[in-house]
Amino acid sequence: MTVSWKGGFLYRYREWNEYTKKILLEEELFYASFCSLNDPNEGKNFSDELIELHLKKIIGENNIDHKTRCNILNDLDGYNENNKSVFNKYRDAVLGVVDKMGVVCLTEKYDNNPMWHFYANESKGVCLEFYIPDIKDEKYVHLLPHYVTYEDGCYNDEIADNAIFKKNSDWSYEKEWRMLVRNINTKNDRVKKYPRDKMLVSIIVGHNMSEKDFKELKDIIDEINLKRTEKIDIHKRINSSYGVVFEDQDKWNNRKNGFQKIINKNSLD
Repeated sequence: MTVSWKGGFLYRYREWNEYTKKILLEEELFYASFCSLNDPNEGKNFSDELIELHLKKIIGENNIDHKTRCNILNDLDGYNENNKSVFNKYRDAVLGVVDKMGVVCLTEKYDNNPMWHFYANESKGVCLEFYIPDIKDEKYVHLLPHYVTYEDGCYNDEIADNAIFKKNSDWSYEKEWRMLVRNINTKNDRVKKYPRDKMLVSIIVGHNMSEKDFKELKDIIDEINLKRTEKIDIHKRINSSYGVVFEDQDKWNNRKNGFQKIINKNSLD
């Protein structure tokens, strides 16, 4: 199933550290390598069966040259249970493309306790709330969210889509969307700017955040808000056996009134 982004709210769980401060102060997002993510199968979610389906699709295309078609046919003929190595070059090619990609992981859920535990340092960190419009402008393509599908098995014949945007159903509770950059050559290529004042709308604070860290966060947001018409709100969660309960639930429920202009504009310009 393909789901296109039409605009709306997404969330990013974060530890309270220097990288998170850069998101706030320097308007920077870091696009991580797939091998650094917590799922060991990230970027490798394709099987020999999938490679075979993809190769059969390629040789059926009209624009493929004769030599390439013959080479692929020979590889398909030579592949069997005792000779899987003929697909190594195709596996390596896919992994090479994935290695040059970077990803920012977001979620539809701000109230998921496992994600608060694993991604926000046992609720000592934060959850950032972003409003992301239906992006059409090429200069913001790195901010366009892509839907992650959760299913088991071979999926379809698009190897790249499977490697990047499909995960095992065990991870379905994350309700994930991903922003992507391609053709990365250096670590600096993984750092991209985003228009903070058009996207970042509020911050949820974990119930285990220290007073010292909360004061530092509040001072940073107070400084940012001096220059903003639509203020960034801070919402403190309290300990709960399930989901998220806020110190001021009415403030959370009515938060969208404070940044209605951002939503109505539906643009990052």
